[in-house]
Amino acid sequence: MPEWIGTARVNQPWGHLQVGGVIRANNLNDGQYLDQRFLGYAGSASGDVHPFSGNPGPLGKDDFGYGVAGGPGAAGQIANGIGVVTNFGAPINVPGVGLVNPLAQTAGTTSGSTAAWNARDASQGALGCATPNSGACINGVNVRQGYDRLVRSQVGGNYGGWIWYQHWWTDNMRSTIEASGIWNTINTGLLPPGTTNNKGLWMGHANLFWSPVAFVDFGLEYAYGHRVTVANFKGDSNTVLGEFRVRF
Repeated sequence: MPEWIGTARVNQPWGHLQVGGVIRANNLNDGQYLDQRFLGYAGSASGDVHPFSGNPGPLGKDDFGYGVAGGPGAAGQIANGIGVVTNFGAPINVPGVGLVNPLAQTAGTTSGSTAAWNARDASQGALGCATPNSGACINGVNVRQGYDRLVRSQVGGNYGGWIWYQHWWTDNMRSTIEASGIWNTINTGLLPPGTTNNKGLWMGHANLFWSPVAFVDFGLEYAYGHRVTVANFKGDSNTVLGEFRVRF
């Protein structure tokens, strides 16, 4: 199995505490000469506390929550996380061949052009390197083998956290404020130009919900988001959301 997850949780009248961990396998294999394996792992701790537990009325339902998570190569186990960062798929300069682009669809090479994954000298014939399944050759160099030997990869780091507070104004009206974020550490030297991977993401929410009866919710929420890419481009979002929900 590629991912192993374990958690431990303690529930109490005042709230709960949970810790967890994951170990995951990251494998890059192109079916040719590339077979790289990396170990990813992460840990987390989260919980909630009822700060006014035992108080009569709606105040006793107030809730405060928190959590942190982090680790290298965690990928989707931490929302918007990074697994493996690699230069596979980008043009790489292969000695004796020139720039090789495994995503190019054209065969053959010309001076100053980018060699395709299946490029070959005109004299090589249909089998390329003459040996079956060995790939195409240019100047006696196996294009695919030469490219795969120069592929560099490493795991990225993922570090996130969140905090929230829910306040009950009345027995059927509540509000929650929340802030969360993640920071990814990425070796940008392995990324092709123009890459838009996320380096940092932050979100904040504030809402008001009214439940006139137990199975009906009316809600209004404001959300703010901030994004930073690996190229240090930044953007913000401001969103107002409304909701009407009936639970059956």
